Amino acid sequence: MSGTAPDNNENGRKRADPALAQQALKKLRDSLRGNGVDPSRVDLISFNGEVLDFEAVTHFSIQPKIGEKQVHGREKGEVVGSRADARAKIQAAVEKASHDPDVCEDAIRMLKEMRDLGFGAEKISIPLGRLKKVYVAHENCATCSGTGKSNCQPCLGKGKVNCTKCRGRREMPCPVCNGQKFQVTAQGKNPCIRCNARGLMDCDLCQMRGMIPCRTCKGTGQGSCTACNGTGWHSHMSYLDMSAQGGFDYDHSLLPRDAAAIIDSLKGGIVTERHGDVKINENRARAEELRKTMGKPNEFFVPYDVRLPWGDIEFSVGKNTLKGKIFGNNVSFAHMPPFLEKTAGLGVQALMRAAQGGGGLGAAMKYRMLSEALLASAQQGHRRALDTMLERYPFGVRTESMKKIIVWSDKALKQVTKKPRMIGLAIGLVCAAVLYGLYYLGPLRDALAAQVPSAAARGILDIALILLGGTVTTACIQMAAKKSLHKAIGRLLPPEKRRGLMPKAGQSALWGYLGGLGIYFVMIELAIYGGTDAPAWYVHLRTTVGL
Repeated sequence: MSGTAPDNNENGRKRADPALAQQALKKLRDSLRGNGVDPSRVDLISFNGEVLDFEAVTHFSIQPKIGEKQVHGREKGEVVGSRADARAKIQAAVEKASHDPDVCEDAIRMLKEMRDLGFGAEKISIPLGRLKKVYVAHENCATCSGTGKSNCQPCLGKGKVNCTKCRGRREMPCPVCNGQKFQVTAQGKNPCIRCNARGLMDCDLCQMRGMIPCRTCKGTGQGSCTACNGTGWHSHMSYLDMSAQGGFDYDHSLLPRDAAAIIDSLKGGIVTERHGDVKINENRARAEELRKTMGKPNEFFVPYDVRLPWGDIEFSVGKNTLKGKIFGNNVSFAHMPPFLEKTAGLGVQALMRAAQGGGGLGAAMKYRMLSEALLASAQQGHRRALDTMLERYPFGVRTESMKKIIVWSDKALKQVTKKPRMIGLAIGLVCAAVLYGLYYLGPLRDALAAQVPSAAARGILDIALILLGGTVTTACIQMAAKKSLHKAIGRLLPPEKRRGLMPKAGQSALWGYLGGLGIYFVMIELAIYGGTDAPAWYVHLRTTVGL
């Protein structure tokens, strides 16, 4: 009996489901329908597909965040002998966390909550708040030897200080004679009767002792130790907070190089777009085996089991052959030649001529891809239109070619609506002129001024009128061009959606605003010539520019 099962290919991999080839054929026929090729002329020649069955991993490393500080007193925490012991404990806790089954389960739980299961993610961070640790090393205060007391600084431990009234001299000048021993009266100098002509009196605060009890220590001679805040202890605190930082990897050498490149490009899209069957392997024994064989002391692994169809496929398109690769359960094409550029080549040339004003838009619209590009360009900006078309045509046309198609589509539509837009611009400027004339030459501004006494508010109304005129001009441009646009591409939309198809004003809108601004200032000048006071902001503007 052969060592390779019949449903395996020569590489030992399981053969892909032949139904994938039929799905690929249908996709190819759908892409060619309306794009220059009869889908019935497209057939499958060969399909050599296999299932890429491989293991990928998100490898996590435990990243510690360590903080240290010294505080007064005996703080709570896991008591250690010294700061060196705390560092050793931290290192052991980090290594232990990588072995902790609960940490791995937390990681798996978080990955399962993600739409893409974390597959292909370059950076994943999982906080491990429940593993926070606080280590503390207690140490007697060297300053006070653990008593929490020290000599009072003001009295140097004596409990007494010089009297604040007599400065330690025990006597003080007589407050009556100011130490002169006599008093001057109308009769002359007389001995001071208060101090008996001594000029000094006994200090009544210290009772002639020269010292008074220290107010800081209340006479005890001792105070709270400032080094330990009176606690007698220092606590060296070490704080440990951990997180698991993850990154994705797999053995690229086990897969075809082209397939690995697509996986690296799509990343989580492999899961969210259901290209492959991806499951998290929750087998602890496998995770432990990976940790022992591949990991570092602070690492753990979450493995994925991945099954992904891949293979070579070949089609016949009329007398031509088309080769490429298919990828994933959704049958995405890879390395397909830009066949749509060839099948719709005549239409692309017609579109390019239409963009240059040479006509040919009808010839381009015979191709479905170009019709859709015209609609996308009419309804969206360049960037969004390109994204829309690349989503509809992910294969068969190069991105650079699709960019050109979008640009040519936009220019072709502008050519179709060029003359109507010019007519709309003229009508819009006339409407703006009437609006500005009514405001400045007619009674409208004076009527509003009576209702709006604030000069600043009137200035805002004046400026708002410019925007209103520009909006009216833009609306006229679009309404004038709408009929031409509908006539050109309206049939590409169902009747109920045609009403919402509005042409882009383009640069005509800019000219409308600039032309309207010129008319606006002309109307102000005519109003001034007719004897009307100019708006204050306009006078200031003229002064600024030197008119």
